[in-house]
Amino acid sequence: MKKEYLTIVEEYLSSTEYKLIYIEERGSRNNLILEIYVDCKGALNLDELADINRDLWGLFELKGLNRNLIKIVVSSPGIERPVRFHWQLYKNLGREVEAVIINEEKVTGVIIKILEDPEPIIILGIGKQKNFSERELLFKDIGELKYKIAFK
Repeated sequence: MKKEYLTIVEEYLSSTEYKLIYIEERGSRNNLILEIYVDCKGALNLDELADINRDLWGLFELKGLNRNLIKIVVSSPGIERPVRFHWQLYKNLGREVEAVIINEEKVTGVIIKILEDPEPIIILGIGKQKNFSERELLFKDIGELKYKIAFK
């Protein structure tokens, strides 16, 4: 059944500025909660997420797919989830991240710049001000990239 939901969500989002990040089903067969995580290059606000939620519920109703659903939750991925696409980083320039490179090396630094050509490269500032260095990472070589939560 997940494939049907996924098709509807992708079709709906294709005509918007939003992109699907994750879709997850929770619960049992007749009591499903569908969690849909979307993002865009700009800021996302609660009203936009509520509109997407309402529109998708209506589409599920039209297709008869709402019978087994208790609810759907449309949300942004949040800081605790890994970054899936390089374009998600633009609104987080200056934020500290931890990247696990495919070779299992961990790199922690601040996002300084994102280059697009010919393929996405993230430039991280590593270290403190006196010993500051830059490190270029090909986005395709990053196994996992997460934001570091800063407590001030």
